[in-house]
Amino acid sequence: MKRTKKQIKVDIKNNVISDISNKTSISSLFQKREVYNSIFDENNINNIETINTWTERSVYGKIDNYNQPVIPVYSNLKSVTTNIGDSFFLAPVADAFIAMRESIVNDYTIGKINYSTYFPLNPKNTTLNTLNDYTQSLLNFFSIYSFRYLRLLNKKEKVNNFVDYINYSVEFTNVSNVTVTLTNYLMSRPINVTGLVVDVAISDASLDLVKQLKFIEDSNFSYILNKCEQFGFYVDKNIPWRFVFNINSPNALKYLQPYGVSNVDEFFKTFYKRTILLELDIIKEQYYKNYNKFIEINPMII
Repeated sequence: MKRTKKQIKVDIKNNVISDISNKTSISSLFQKREVYNSIFDENNINNIETINTWTERSVYGKIDNYNQPVIPVYSNLKSVTTNIGDSFFLAPVADAFIAMRESIVNDYTIGKINYSTYFPLNPKNTTLNTLNDYTQSLLNFFSIYSFRYLRLLNKKEKVNNFVDYINYSVEFTNVSNVTVTLTNYLMSRPINVTGLVVDVAISDASLDLVKQLKFIEDSNFSYILNKCEQFGFYVDKNIPWRFVFNINSPNALKYLQPYGVSNVDEFFKTFYKRTILLELDIIKEQYYKNYNKFIEINPMII
């Protein structure tokens, strides 16, 4: 239900829907979140199921149905073309989003809905390649460890073999709080690494007032919620411009079956790889490679 400008001004004056800042007290934060949730629910006329990836389900798509951390198989990504370039998502997610966008554009063309804040429904994000980013983070880790930490703390003369090199690196990770495993790195990354998330706008999720006035009170908000459900997506309750593919939705099955997938177990086996099957080989390779670099520069240590 869209509120009048007069109602909005009253709420702002009474500090009911003002944006949250670092100075917001815990009690005020709780009150504002309650108000935000109430306004969201009020505009979710058909009580469509949503998701909260910001605070409650931040690991959605990062763990499989057996709670094992996973990353996408990147050869299974498919592009969604926009006027500013291509964005990549898991193939069934891309198919579902393209079909949903075509349906919404058609409804607008025939006058079924008004112009919306959500238009032109072009993805503003793409699936982040966790494997490449993780490998780069390891290169940075070993560069700092080998050529700063060992040198500055006068430890390089104490490295007499590969075992010493490993042991001092463990000491370095403890004092620097650096993430070395792929699993931990994955968990520190945003949900855009999953291939399941399509953001159709760029905004600040902490600004409740913007979310309310620009998206939740958009005249087509209830329509967007219904369309997302129809095509197998959640709308993120705290990030209402974010559509998250619902792998448990019966409506998603239509887009999974062309890839030989009929249930959640098959979905993860087809489109993901467990990090535990990848990280040990990557870490071993990087340790050997960087140790060899280290002894090339410090030959007296051999």
